[in-house]
Amino acid sequence: WLKQFWLKPSFRRPVDCSGLQAVAAPRPSYCNCSLDMLVSLLVACSIAGVATGVLTDEDWEAYVEKLPGSANVTADVGLGRSLIELAWMSHAVYALHTEETISECQGMNYEDLLEKGWLVSESHQQDTWSLTNETVLAMAVFTHFNDNLAVVALKGTTPASTSDQELDFAHIFLGVEPLAALRAVAEVVAKYQKEGWRVMVTGHSLGGYMAEVVATRLQISGAAFCAPGSHSVNPLAYDHGGDAHLGYQNINFKDDLLGNMGAGVWIHPQWSVYVGDYEGPTHSIQKMVTSMKARGFGWTNLNVVSKCESKMQGYYTTLDDVARDDTVFAADGCDATDTASRDATDTASLDATDEISPGTASVTTALAPSSLTTCAVVGVVALHVV
Repeated sequence: WLKQFWLKPSFRRPVDCSGLQAVAAPRPSYCNCSLDMLVSLLVACSIAGVATGVLTDEDWEAYVEKLPGSANVTADVGLGRSLIELAWMSHAVYALHTEETISECQGMNYEDLLEKGWLVSESHQQDTWSLTNETVLAMAVFTHFNDNLAVVALKGTTPASTSDQELDFAHIFLGVEPLAALRAVAEVVAKYQKEGWRVMVTGHSLGGYMAEVVATRLQISGAAFCAPGSHSVNPLAYDHGGDAHLGYQNINFKDDLLGNMGAGVWIHPQWSVYVGDYEGPTHSIQKMVTSMKARGFGWTNLNVVSKCESKMQGYYTTLDDVARDDTVFAADGCDATDTASRDATDTASLDATDEISPGTASVTTALAPSSLTTCAVVGVVALHVV
């Protein structure tokens, strides 16, 4: 019942609970599993609130007010990289849930990164069952020696990871400042900058949310995919993210129930880019990879906004923009390698299984729950279903 209630358009209308028994009866095991997971995650939420209580607002404010210099990080907002490469990294870093290093994984676009000259310089797993205030997202650093570029990729939520769920609830739902995670990533950024690398950041979902915090607080370039906003309209809460800049952009699906969750409660420091390639809700990094591949290597974190249609709620792009972009691709300043990579195979990879609809993008129906509790419950259900 939860799955049907959430995924069907009727979820926006009042629900007739009189037939709940009849609907739920054929699938009691699924409903019990969903409700058990909901209860367990709400307990994790409570534990997270207690465990992270030692991090006071004063700790967060004192740390972020002098960034990026206080973390020995140099602001660098002029870096651009193709969104497809950043999406590949955001996908590959999920391997750290089960593997100690990304190089041990098969698939997940790791081979694509190797072909483009990327190597994994270091990777860090996180404790799957950790419920402490020192929990830090798993991350990997991809380096490209020819371009002297390092990209920190942050892992998103894996449903089987309790520590991921704790981070979701503590930082997004409860509003606890992600001080430990920001410090950890800042140390990595500072280390690579000291070695002479220019550094960017990326991630998907929870990893995208943290990538936005890092990019806007440290003022470095990057892109996030399917991420909830890092700012809050709650006057009693600190904004986790910092100031917007032209080197960072978030890219969400138009109908992403998780990435766009709490619209109007959690907001981005910049206008979002909304991808309208799919019919129905999706939060999948694999589908985002497919969408970015269709757009080719000429779409970057620096120019993506200029390639989209501006509307009242953000910037919108559909597959129609891909055809339109072909006519102005050479004017974007892309080199011969970029142009050669934009061939028929990019579009040919969009097969029937991807269910892409190339229709005109419509204005997003933003999910704006009436309370943070509603957001938390809705988020748990959607996370489990998706």
